[in-house]
Amino acid sequence: MAEVRALIWTWPSFSIEMREGRVFSIRASEPAPPQARRDESVAHLQSSPRGSPQGGEGRGRRQSLDDAAAPLAKAGLVAERGAIADIAWPADVTEADALGRHAVVRVIAASRAAAELPMRRVYVHADSAPPLDLVLIGRPTRSLLDPGSLAGRVFGLQQEDAFFLLPIASAGCSGDVSIDFAQTRIGFSVTMLPASPPSFLVEDEYREPAKPSADALKRFIQREWPTAPLPDPRQVSALVE
Repeated sequence: MAEVRALIWTWPSFSIEMREGRVFSIRASEPAPPQARRDESVAHLQSSPRGSPQGGEGRGRRQSLDDAAAPLAKAGLVAERGAIADIAWPADVTEADALGRHAVVRVIAASRAAAELPMRRVYVHADSAPPLDLVLIGRPTRSLLDPGSLAGRVFGLQQEDAFFLLPIASAGCSGDVSIDFAQTRIGFSVTMLPASPPSFLVEDEYREPAKPSADALKRFIQREWPTAPLPDPRQVSALVE
């Protein structure tokens, strides 16, 4: 492989790396090791796992696509696509059992090309195990971003918002959560693993996931993301029947 020159700008929460005059990556944490980098040709956001040690972080402010776009906008750059992933953990052992020993990950993707959405696949790519497709909760929500917003200017106007079940056992592995877009891009990493679950969930890393309660899942999503589009409860119910 030919040597490429890199230039890196760093902000408190993000770093942007340019190679050969193009955006190579945007990262919210330490760069992944070379073997974990599979999507290397476009602007690439990697968001950090979220979740307080006590769980139940819905009362706090969560990352948005505008947050992710801000470093690029500040540098006068644009991208073909972008995505963020936000992981929420059960608040206690009782809720963890009701959720079938799952966390929930919300993935928001944006693209300049309508044909790239909906996301074809969201999955855990572990360093030492086959890829694990995450179970979609309900249906994704498609919308258009405000053309005047940071995200709209930087990533494009097409947006998809979706929720997935993330087995706690899988969240503890070394790897990442990745997206395959409908066209063009595959292996687009949105957050690195292992994540950091609350301490009371550590033993769940060694337990097999089970079917979650539809009611518990609905309450959990409403609490953690009170302003987000809620998946149709009937579709949530269909998931666990």
